[in-house]
Amino acid sequence: MAGAVEIARTLTKLTPSAGHCWVLLANAIRHKAGGGLSQAREVLIEAKARFPADHLIYYHLARCECQLGNLRAAKAWLRSAFADGAETDLRGMAIDEPDLQPLWDQIGSI
Repeated sequence: MAGAVEIARTLTKLTPSAGHCWVLLANAIRHKAGGGLSQAREVLIEAKARFPADHLIYYHLARCECQLGNLRAAKAWLRSAFADGAETDLRGMAIDEPDLQPLWDQIGSI
């Protein structure tokens, strides 16, 4: 997975206006040996500051927070992810996302 981190990091440098590259970086860090959810979360927080209108970043922040046991924060990130018309696609993804399982029964009301 270390190679995946370097590839994703390079993508963020080559395409700095592509928010999804930051999501790829966060996911690679999360799954890398020695990486983890907290480091992935930090990457996504930086990405959120760069791309405040990118709902996918909020969705992935919700996944991290949920897995870290921060359900209140996860719900808040999901509310942001579902805002402004992004709701339909991301809500459908959230219903099947194993990382969000602790919130599955609440997704319809978030």
